[in-house]
Amino acid sequence: MKAAMYARVSTKDGRQDTENQLRQLRDFAATQGWPVVHEYVDRATGKRSDREQFQKMFEGASRREFDVLLFWSLDRLSRGGNCGDAESSPAAHGLWRQLSIVHGAISR
Repeated sequence: MKAAMYARVSTKDGRQDTENQLRQLRDFAATQGWPVVHEYVDRATGKRSDREQFQKMFEGASRREFDVLLFWSLDRLSRGGNCGDAESSPAAHGLWRQLSIVHGAISR
């Protein structure tokens, strides 16, 4: 099973870092035997779905470049669990049924 990872921090000023999220996700993927084929990282608020890497993640999923998406916490993927327009975009058509999404499996 090919894995992709999504990490996000809310600030662009360098006070927050995605490396702690990515490190734990890489470790989890390794324990599952899943090769990581892509790491998507945004430095922007989770309130908007027009984040560059967030959109690229949906595009990659629609091309079936990976089978599972790993993210550290649901609020890193989207504030309030709302993915906005991304849920209804052509690139995401059927994504929620086709893509296994794993979260909460990583102890913090």
